[in-house]
Amino acid sequence: VTITKSLNSIGAGKTSTVITGTAANFFINTSSAKNVRISGIGFTGSGGSVSGAGESAKITLQNVVDTVRLDNLKFTDVAEHAIYMGYFDTVPQHPRILIDHIEYNCNTSSVPFCRLAKFNCHNSTWTQPDRAGSDLFIFIEDSTLTWTGGANLNNDPTDTEYGCRITARYNSVTNGAFQVHDTGSTEAARGQRYTEIYNNTIHCSLTLCDQKAAIPMRGGGWLVYNNTVTGNWSDT
Repeated sequence: VTITKSLNSIGAGKTSTVITGTAANFFINTSSAKNVRISGIGFTGSGGSVSGAGESAKITLQNVVDTVRLDNLKFTDVAEHAIYMGYFDTVPQHPRILIDHIEYNCNTSSVPFCRLAKFNCHNSTWTQPDRAGSDLFIFIEDSTLTWTGGANLNNDPTDTEYGCRITARYNSVTNGAFQVHDTGSTEAARGQRYTEIYNNTIHCSLTLCDQKAAIPMRGGGWLVYNNTVTGNWSDT
């Protein structure tokens, strides 16, 4: 399904409307700000190819990503990414996205690489103020995100660069960390612009967690408080 205008796509519930198979399912590609919502759907299987990126996703967002909500969705053993936004420095303005009430489960013994979301925003964000506390963020909240089985250092809720701003709050995360990039990771890409992480529960019991931090600060500005961190992380 390709969405180019304001549209709500709402299923009967994340355990009642379930999309399976190896394919991309939703492609949000709007040329101006639109109200788009995808809700009440479950997804299994690997995603379809993200053009030019060499990666895959179930839900892909490109072009102007503004006032988009992805909520009450369930992803089970989805290979590579559940959600993918942008391709390099192609999002013309900073996105406003709400991702909430997500149930994400991946058994990494059967799906070696699985990540909730990858976000590429726009380098121009670095010419702007922090905008802390504003709506010019990607919000991930009120979600339960779980990885089981074997450990993979890349299996995390997020992977972001090109000047993204992200707020992660009120989530329960097991065996994953909110990963962001610095400037030195990808050619021509500025790193994460600003990250707010608060009121989350972050736990790890997998072996490779002792090689990573629960809240890895690699670039940009940060606001971190009131998180509960437990398990065998190398650092908080």
